Amino acid sequence: MVRIAANRLSAAVEYRATQNEIAQERWFASPRDIDDLTVGAIGSNRSLDQLQKKSEYLERVMSGAVQLYLYQPDRDRIVEMIGNPSASTTNSVTYVPGTFSNQYSFYTGEVQQVGSWLNGQDPNMVVFVWHGGEFPGQRPGTTQVDGLLAANEAPLALKTGGGLAAFQKEVATDPHLTSARHDAIAHSWGLATTTASELKGARYDNVVSLSGAWMPPGGEGQSNTAYSHYTYTDFLTVAKDLDLVDAGNVPDTNPAFTKPLGDPIPTHGDWTLTLPTSSSPYAGSEPVRIPMNTGMLKLWLTLGLL
Repeated sequence: MVRIAANRLSAAVEYRATQNEIAQERWFASPRDIDDLTVGAIGSNRSLDQLQKKSEYLERVMSGAVQLYLYQPDRDRIVEMIGNPSASTTNSVTYVPGTFSNQYSFYTGEVQQVGSWLNGQDPNMVVFVWHGGEFPGQRPGTTQVDGLLAANEAPLALKTGGGLAAFQKEVATDPHLTSARHDAIAHSWGLATTTASELKGARYDNVVSLSGAWMPPGGEGQSNTAYSHYTYTDFLTVAKDLDLVDAGNVPDTNPAFTKPLGDPIPTHGDWTLTLPTSSSPYAGSEPVRIPMNTGMLKLWLTLGLL
């Protein structure tokens, strides 16, 4: 694709700039004697680690191992494409991560687990991991409290959802994807911007909520879209039960969403789950044992089986 090739060139330019930043960080992080005074580490080890992860990621982009559909690092916009659109593509999936996601979430591989697993199960599925607008808590200097408060603001979700809608419309017109099913998988705050994108004109065959947070005013679901919600008990669940999350417009109680698992998912230990094939296109037929201590995303990627 032309976009992928162009972003590979953009990645090469960014890679060279990143190498210069790494060199500067290492220089500042090295103690130096000036007039018999030792100047300690001025640089940030965390910053250096982030830059190194970014460098490694961009090397994979330049080699073709990672495909970027969109890459504007100065605007913190990045969309990774997993899989290759073709005449045999059956499903185009847009995965939207949650609160505090940013471009560094891609560099560490944090947000691609669901998409990589899905494509690994079915190579005829193409997954776009989308971060094409402002997410809560991504601005420098933002505290966790600031991010959580921003995650409950409808104007931000609608603004970012507008960008997602534009992206989704573009994907739907791709010659290789026009006959494919178009689905969305949204984690946490990602559901707010995904359902906001519907208000801005986006259309999906399926919307899967992975512990999705809430929907903006008017987000009641589209008549030709199937909605399902998988959840677990945590702080967000409690907040939703107390109507502290967007005045109660949440997938736990919204009638558009089915809850294939019934009760909230337990938060400890291993458990065995059989997903019925009839209730959701994202359900498997075999029992699945999930070790919960391997992280929430590994849980969700298992639930995401097509």
